[in-house]
Amino acid sequence: MLFIDYYEIEKELLNIKKTNDIVLVLKNDAYGFGIDKMLKIANKLGINEFVVNDIYEGILINRKGNKVILLAPLNKSFDYKNLNIYPTAQSIEDIIYLEDNNIDYYLKIKTTMNRFGTQYNNQLLTNKHLKGIYMHLPKINNEDLYSHKYIQKQAFIKGLDFHVGGSILIDHTISKIRLAGSLYKNARSFYGHVLDIKLIHKGERIGYESLYEAPCDHLYAILDVGYYNGINRYFSGRVYANNNFYDVIGLVCMNHTFIRVDSSVIRGQLVEFFGKNIKIDEFLAKNNMTLYESYFAIK
Repeated sequence: MLFIDYYEIEKELLNIKKTNDIVLVLKNDAYGFGIDKMLKIANKLGINEFVVNDIYEGILINRKGNKVILLAPLNKSFDYKNLNIYPTAQSIEDIIYLEDNNIDYYLKIKTTMNRFGTQYNNQLLTNKHLKGIYMHLPKINNEDLYSHKYIQKQAFIKGLDFHVGGSILIDHTISKIRLAGSLYKNARSFYGHVLDIKLIHKGERIGYESLYEAPCDHLYAILDVGYYNGINRYFSGRVYANNNFYDVIGLVCMNHTFIRVDSSVIRGQLVEFFGKNIKIDEFLAKNNMTLYESYFAIK
């Protein structure tokens, strides 16, 4: 059972909004948290600038009167002007096409992440249809920090919009930040139910490949979640119930997980995989999964 606390997301947005303007990334259905739900929260807080990776998500958001920037590489088959969506130029060829066709656009600057983007030079800022610049800083390093501060200053001189996302978000001296998946980190909790409790004797084995061999007689519980729900087959972490932590044992099945328990655990009760008592970082480390992967895998 996956629970999402949208109030926690709203609270985090409100806290950041006290010091920064916000551009909210809603790509991939808002990282699986739901575009409609996130738009409702954003509009309530007066946030009306968004970034997406899919033109159809952009159209949906734009219909509600919001500003939309498209992250995806330029697609010349789209009518950006009539859709009122800002495409991103990620190469000199993109810039030439957009300028020649009188299409307003944003420019992505290449950083040490080396994914997409154009090498910066001041001449780029003189283009007629350029409306803004953005960067992504995957980590704090001197090269990107210097670039960010310099380019931000030049953009402001030219009257251009500028925003940045990534680890630089800890630096509240920037005026506008692009919030993505990190916004949702503490907004989820995940539970399973105890289906049954059994006794295993010393030397007996449990589960796929009979991987677990009981070191002594003990109780174990069978939970109603497995790798179908995003729990790694080799998950080696722990769960929480009744003010105690219990270790996962054996291989995780498609729909079931085994835990070693004591007599306080009963059938039907909830068991926490992550939430108030087990931090998401601990769960992810034991599940061999990144935070962003977990957004789409855990269900």
